Amino acid sequence: MDVLVHFRGARAALLIAAFFLCGASWAQPSTLAPGFDRLPPGARVVLLTPNLAIAEVDMDNVLTPQPEWARTIAGHFRQLYLARGSTWKIQFVELASQDEAAFADLQRLNEAVGAAIEWHHFGDRKQRLTAKKGELDWSIGQSAAALKQRTGADYALFTVVLDFRPTDARELVQSSIALISLGAAAKTGASPAYGMRLAIAGRLQNARVTLVELNTGRIVWASFPLWWSSRQRGTYDFRERDQAEEAIDVLFREFPR
Repeated sequence: MDVLVHFRGARAALLIAAFFLCGASWAQPSTLAPGFDRLPPGARVVLLTPNLAIAEVDMDNVLTPQPEWARTIAGHFRQLYLARGSTWKIQFVELASQDEAAFADLQRLNEAVGAAIEWHHFGDRKQRLTAKKGELDWSIGQSAAALKQRTGADYALFTVVLDFRPTDARELVQSSIALISLGAAAKTGASPAYGMRLAIAGRLQNARVTLVELNTGRIVWASFPLWWSSRQRGTYDFRERDQAEEAIDVLFREFPR
């Protein structure tokens, strides 16, 4: 199974940083589309290869893609999803590599719509779209029907993972910023939040999952973005299977099974 890696996610990374640095006023929105309750038992769901943006960030903010890390992470997510299929009472359908390549544009479309959902549905109240009336009312369009024709499945599961890890040198500088901020706060009584947020912003990590109804292209479920759900825990090392599993547990906390 080929790993799909895109680095057009730079805009998404900036949005995540904006949330970290500015904070977001939060009222929990629904993860389900109107009228959708749960997957029927035995539902056939296409399991698409995660759409990954995995890189190291150096002192000059230059991104170096890490394809080996990406392959490891994609493998963990696939194995963990398949292991959960029976528990969730769904049948996962996988595509051959050549077939999955034919749906790369659909993956990109879902990535764009998912980013819009993260920003305008799950994001700050000021960014919500009034026309949506707070409902998860989004679609990737009729092009999703081609995936149903190819597989005979009724749904598809799309996963997007972004992880920009600092190099060792950058991480050392970030740790120093955090320590200086804490020391200054202890002496002056000032808040260390700004310095801590600068340190956090050097490590950008996010993941989201969407479930698409292939007959209509409607997104019937969307996970909370990982950066919000895990804001108290901190980041994960997806290269480690146990941490990837922990992240999946968080993402699928409200999965409609």
